[in-house]
Amino acid sequence: MDPGLEGRVVLELTWLGQSGLLLRDGGRTVLVDPWLSPSPERAAPPPDMAGFPRQIDLLLITHGHGDHLDPEGLKQLERRSRIAEIVAPDPHLTTLAEVLPDVPRLGARPGQRLDRLDGITVLPAWHGITVADGYGPIVAADGTSPHVGYVFSLGRIRLYISGDTIFEGSLVDAVRRLRPSLLFLPVNGRDAEREARGILGNLSANEAVDFALAAGADALVPLHHDGVTGNTADIGEVASAAAGKPLHLILPARFIPLVLDGIRP
Repeated sequence: MDPGLEGRVVLELTWLGQSGLLLRDGGRTVLVDPWLSPSPERAAPPPDMAGFPRQIDLLLITHGHGDHLDPEGLKQLERRSRIAEIVAPDPHLTTLAEVLPDVPRLGARPGQRLDRLDGITVLPAWHGITVADGYGPIVAADGTSPHVGYVFSLGRIRLYISGDTIFEGSLVDAVRRLRPSLLFLPVNGRDAEREARGILGNLSANEAVDFALAAGADALVPLHHDGVTGNTADIGEVASAAAGKPLHLILPARFIPLVLDGIRP
């Protein structure tokens, strides 16, 4: 955090590429879906962990695909940063226990409110493990699900991090009721050609803007558009979709901290 910002309650956002986020409010550090390992599938380089903080108060994982839950990358991260706790969907806790056995883990399932970060509300995500699953909230009889989203407040800004999802009216309604002002949504879209290659899709640029507007958000940060070769998107399409709409569009540069202040407290 910039020393000149000490004493102010702001949100410092660093986009790590794909859906990775490093969020800090001066007192707490939250890491979300970090994809840290080199990979031949990468369309952009991984972040340099040398610049990561020594203390990560909470690691949030939305689901188990490798660009969101990266076991090798987490092992590397633990060598230089202390991770105090992990929140992840219940089905992925076993993997995380194998990767980071000494880090406390808390399961997240849709409908829960967790007593972390002054309260985290867990929402479903319309996604699948494989293309054959289609798109929907896969919820087991015990209420667990392999993919979720999170609503919480940090730096007096209320955030929604969807994880991978498509547009679904009941999900939009649930987000709107929680009144986040800043939304982080995937924008790489989906089509038959990519699905034939086994790639599950997400919101398109237009759908992400429509989602943010319908949810009553002030601002949108588009994610999941730069990471995997053959599954990227033109971020300019999001700008075109948002043009003239009552919505701020935030396009952070990769790996460079951005300070946000004044979005609806």
